[in-house]
Amino acid sequence: MCNLLYLSTTGDLVPSQCNHSGFLFFEKITREDYPRIGEVLLYDNLWFVSNKQGGCSCGFRNTHNDISDFGFYEPLDWAKEEEENIIATKLLYQVIRGLLDSGHGVDILEDWDELPPEEFSEMEVDLNEVREEQLVFYVNSHYVFKAGS
Repeated sequence: MCNLLYLSTTGDLVPSQCNHSGFLFFEKITREDYPRIGEVLLYDNLWFVSNKQGGCSCGFRNTHNDISDFGFYEPLDWAKEEEENIIATKLLYQVIRGLLDSGHGVDILEDWDELPPEEFSEMEVDLNEVREEQLVFYVNSHYVFKAGS
């Protein structure tokens, strides 16, 4: 199985401005092609997010732990995270932050087990409280991002 990240936003992403040579790629998708994903994501513009791994999102900071174990955290020495995954996650954070700062809504679905829409864990993430080096994607979770109250 692979980690799969799907992003939706009220803003427009321009892939040529967001794609970063091997670290971050966005592919436009539709609710019709991805109905299960479309049931969870909140906004009209839907994107599949990948990186050096190609057709998956395994090259980001992903974890199978429960968020109550660690919360959002900086890379840990003992976890031996790949530097490319850390960079890709920071770049994705910057895209999310840019959209929020422009007044757009943003959410991300991390899909591992192809769960029914109602079984994904829901979490609100305030980027004023989570720094880019702390962002990590927990499997089977739906993130709704905000920047402040």
